Amino acid sequence: MPTISRTSREKLLTYAAILILLELLNLVPEDIAEIVHPTAVLACAILVAWAMSIRSRILRRSVRIRLVSVAGALILLFMLALSRWQFFSWSPAANRILWYAYYIPLTFVPLQSLAAALRVGEPENERPHAVMYLLWPLWALLCALFLTNGLHGWLFVHKGEGDDVSYGWLYTATVIWSIVLVLGFFFVLIRKSRLVRVRRLWFVPTAAFVFSAALLVWYFTEGGAPTIGRVKLFNLQDAFAFMVVTIWESVIQIGLVPANTDYAELFRSSHLNAVISDEDGGPVFVSEADGNPRTDCVTKESPIPGGTVAWTEDRSAVRRLSDALLEATETLEGENDLIREENRISAEKAHYEAANRLYDRIIEAVRPELEQVDRSLENEGRFEADLKKDLVLGAYIKRRANMELLAYEYEKLPSDEIWLAIRESDEYIALSGAAADVRKNGEAELPAAALLLAYDFFEKVAESALDKASAISALIDAGGGAERFSLTVETDTPSAVSFDGWRVRELAAAGMSVSVRMRDETCFHTIFCGKEVRA
Repeated sequence: MPTISRTSREKLLTYAAILILLELLNLVPEDIAEIVHPTAVLACAILVAWAMSIRSRILRRSVRIRLVSVAGALILLFMLALSRWQFFSWSPAANRILWYAYYIPLTFVPLQSLAAALRVGEPENERPHAVMYLLWPLWALLCALFLTNGLHGWLFVHKGEGDDVSYGWLYTATVIWSIVLVLGFFFVLIRKSRLVRVRRLWFVPTAAFVFSAALLVWYFTEGGAPTIGRVKLFNLQDAFAFMVVTIWESVIQIGLVPANTDYAELFRSSHLNAVISDEDGGPVFVSEADGNPRTDCVTKESPIPGGTVAWTEDRSAVRRLSDALLEATETLEGENDLIREENRISAEKAHYEAANRLYDRIIEAVRPELEQVDRSLENEGRFEADLKKDLVLGAYIKRRANMELLAYEYEKLPSDEIWLAIRESDEYIALSGAAADVRKNGEAELPAAALLLAYDFFEKVAESALDKASAISALIDAGGGAERFSLTVETDTPSAVSFDGWRVRELAAAGMSVSVRMRDETCFHTIFCGKEVRA
């Protein structure tokens, strides 16, 4: 359960004592008070000290700047009141200007307090609340109307040279402005205190607000400063400043606004075995941690502003962690060796599996030709008769396997690959007695699937015409690239093979077509992409 720390209780009691002191200063004889003005001087000194403490205590820059400006505005409020009554009472014009200006800090303080309250608990880079973009221009307009009251009389209407005035609508608006903004920033703080861990202490700022508001109600009920006998208890600016400072200090002390407080208590309660000493070596703060000497401990000392700090470090925990880390490292090294070996085996396995898949693809692609060669080798009577054809098939098997290996690694192959394959096949076709040649028109990078289909097409035509044709020639046209590629195989005999239904799906996937036509006793077998090239 959150509680008010001892340091915070001491500060709250100090503020109460200062309030009592301010009231006691009202008992100073009037002839002395007119010269030294002890209440105003002490109030300004307290506000200066409070502003300096805010600068050093408050962590949030956005809140800190606004609270310091609130303290500055309250000091200005006291200085304006003091100047009006004591330094410029001889000048009616200056007295009136100071009286009008008196309402500038009186309206600024609740507005800036609301701005600070809205920033409590918000991210530092958060944009100001939308309502502030409306309130600041309104306040600037009010300030202009205050200072020009002599022209329009909306704040006060003077009935003579003294303070006999009647109040205008601007005075009513100013009172409403101050009351609404004071209630606004107070309820914003109370709401935020109910949302954080200090919600059980919300009664502290509430009590401060109720007490200080009671002082203001008393002031206005009396029609001026309350008195007991002939002793004036407090002025408006006294009660107003007391209310603002008390509310803010109460929310700081309960922890709603993060502040640099209670560090001494935190140091005493820490687990560190440490001592902070002054310049003469005398202990100032001593932690309550166990100071019994232990083995494997090291004492260290470091200078700090105003003295030194000495502490003891227990190295046993560090040594235990180092030993555990060393053991874990050795275990991890063994596991890493095992993981590396597993990765090597997995990579080797994957390599073999990929190679097997590739070999299966090659075998599947040349299976019919391999079976033909195998049958020829088994039939001794047909061995010599089929030898020349088997040589053509062997050249195809070799070149087809080589192109399959390249296609496995690359998506596109140069058109020269099929030109070299057909040229090697032609060398063996020539051994069978048929004239063979291959020509090419242009070079291009072509899809590997298209080249494989084209070479299979050539082999199918060559095998069918090998025993009948006296001439087999081929023309490779790659001048149009992948958009327009064709392979035409010419034979001097009609086609002995049908391509109806041949590799239909593969042709469609590669965007290719096949055509066979006769012209002048020459059969043209063409496989092409795009527009067919006529021989």
